[in-house]
Amino acid sequence: MPESADGTKRGFVEGTSISIDDLHGQSGIPREEIASYRDLIRIYPNGEIIIQEGDQEHALYLLRVGTVEVFKGSGAAQDAMGTIDAVNFFGEMSMINDQPRSATVRAASTNVVVYRIPNPSIHTILTNPQWAEMLIVRLSKNLARSVEQHFIVAEQIKELRAEVEQLKSELKNRPAR
Repeated sequence: MPESADGTKRGFVEGTSISIDDLHGQSGIPREEIASYRDLIRIYPNGEIIIQEGDQEHALYLLRVGTVEVFKGSGAAQDAMGTIDAVNFFGEMSMINDQPRSATVRAASTNVVVYRIPNPSIHTILTNPQWAEMLIVRLSKNLARSVEQHFIVAEQIKELRAEVEQLKSELKNRPAR
């Protein structure tokens, strides 16, 4: 564990006392990788909010260890959007469209390890082929899911319109009292 100027031990993740060796042992992340991304690593306990819907920050997160859950709304109005397992990105939409966060992301397993990449650009991500591939796969899956949801909603609208027309017809043909 690194030592500060006064000789006291300190953790490499602010607010924690975990060392590179401890994190390697707990997570299996190679020591070299931990050392390379040391300033980006954040560890979240189960249930802790990582991203809050509506926030203006635009960091990109690489989920390295664990699972997170994604939801919209708060309190009783929470609508679960799904979960994301490591290794995967999240928070990419805010980076791409420069809009406030569209959902809340919460740690859903013990000691979720993420690399928080502050103010990334697409160019930054594309310079790392593995990251670029993960981001492209994630965006492609999101697009496919959106298209699928669009078709489901379009079909539901079609069915509702037919039901409304049926009800109109029944009301029109209903004998007057």
